[in-house]
Amino acid sequence: MAKQYVDKFSANDKVDSVFIVRNKHMRITKNNKSYLAFELVDKSGEIVGRIWDNAEKMSELFKDNDFVRVIGIVESFQNVLQINIKQVQIVTQDKIDIGEFLPKTTKDVNLMFDQIISIIDGMQNMWLKNLLHAIFKVEEYRELFKKAPASVKMHNYYIGGLLEHTLSVASMCMEIDKYYKNINKDLLLTGAILHDIGKIYEYEYSRAFDYTDRGRLIGHIVIGTQMVKSKIAEIPQFPAELEMLLEHVLLSHHGQYEWGSPKKPKVLEAVILHYLDDMDAKISGFQEMVEKSQEPDKKWTSRSFMFDNKMLYKNSNH
Repeated sequence: MAKQYVDKFSANDKVDSVFIVRNKHMRITKNNKSYLAFELVDKSGEIVGRIWDNAEKMSELFKDNDFVRVIGIVESFQNVLQINIKQVQIVTQDKIDIGEFLPKTTKDVNLMFDQIISIIDGMQNMWLKNLLHAIFKVEEYRELFKKAPASVKMHNYYIGGLLEHTLSVASMCMEIDKYYKNINKDLLLTGAILHDIGKIYEYEYSRAFDYTDRGRLIGHIVIGTQMVKSKIAEIPQFPAELEMLLEHVLLSHHGQYEWGSPKKPKVLEAVILHYLDDMDAKISGFQEMVEKSQEPDKKWTSRSFMFDNKMLYKNSNH
């Protein structure tokens, strides 16, 4: 059975293909009838699937992150495509090519990682340089860092997305002292390279992008800070003030309490990192939203959670 990809669907297409299930929920119509709603995911994107008949019984057949074969038809509802599903069955992972389901960066992962190492090698502060090398000498950290997405759904949500986002932010930090003075560039670069390191454990990305229990309960900011402090503890006489400043940069990089930041930025390097991180995430998220828009002939995307549930104008480059 040839794989049908989400991004190729049009209204009235017949569907008989395998997807990953995500966000399965039982819902109630205005007429008080139960139906089952969930996302069907492959490497090209996601589409909503709905089961209207025997929803409660069908719900018992599968759960989130299962591979399922779906038979149904694509319909357009309020200009958004969805699949009206007639049949669904579990597919075992031994019959799956995982490369068909998880999107990957189009860039060379090893080259991007080498560029990160090159930035580290060019740093002057030996404490921070040694810390970064010590972290990436840990094989588990290194390999997960190359693989993890940068988010579940907001931006760079593909294999290698975390590395891609990190390199982008670090590269911008490399240039910032051309425009502003009195910046501790090595502190800023260390924060840029490590600010999202906790995402290697915050997310699950072996068969679908989701949060781990640790990710939901603790979050990447605290996880990453704990990782860094643990490694600093292995470096004799690491300067206490430098540790404190780096910890603040990491803890404050989300910038706002309502965005999950334990602290607001109070150090220049923390302010810079917050805004460059936010800018890269939003630009990447905007571009990905446009690229994944289901209706290329339309000037506007569907509503974006990342941009306060607003629709985004796609054609400003014309």
